[in-house]
Amino acid sequence: MWPSSGTLNAGQRVTVTLTAPQLDPLNTQLTLEPGDQPVTVLLAVG
Repeated sequence: MWPSSGTLNAGQRVTVTLTAPQLDPLNTQLTLEPGDQPVTVLLAVG
């Protein structure tokens, strides 16, 4: 199991993969805080 949270140093990258057993309907959100500035990504299918 991968961690659900963590910290990256400047210049580091991360890839986030979302796997769902079904896509209809799918509603989820991912919140990132680059430079202590919250960014929320919303994903809705269906």
